[in-house]
Amino acid sequence: MEYNNTAPFSGNPEKALELSLNVFLIQSFAIIEKSESGHELEGAGIWNSPQNPLMAVSRVKVSIEDKRIALSAEFGGVRQLQRFLIYWIGGLTLLFIGLVFLVRDVANPLVLSSPALVLPFLLLIPLVSRMARKRAEKALDTLLNNMNAVS
Repeated sequence: MEYNNTAPFSGNPEKALELSLNVFLIQSFAIIEKSESGHELEGAGIWNSPQNPLMAVSRVKVSIEDKRIALSAEFGGVRQLQRFLIYWIGGLTLLFIGLVFLVRDVANPLVLSSPALVLPFLLLIPLVSRMARKRAEKALDTLLNNMNAVS
């Protein structure tokens, strides 16, 4: 798992697990495994950055054992968003380059440098991915704190 966090816990484990289960079920996560001490869920993924940050999590495992809450998650949604952006921005770049070469004037050599204006947008891909991951980590930390506050 790419995210692992634990916290001491002294409250009601059933209520805390119910809280986390409800949070993930509202976001359309599917239950993979459920027991008295925890559960494991799988998410559908994220398609754009304005979505709920928990959608960046593809798989999450929550457990309460020995008076500790353990939360583990994989960020498959971030990788999915990154692949989508690569195809989308890459496709637009190729389309733009094709159009430039289709309508360019041979007498104007400056037109050939126009596709280079699109290439900086490729730098947005790691930036957006990093932002989505940080937002998801913050949301998971908040969920862990909320579960700890349940009495």
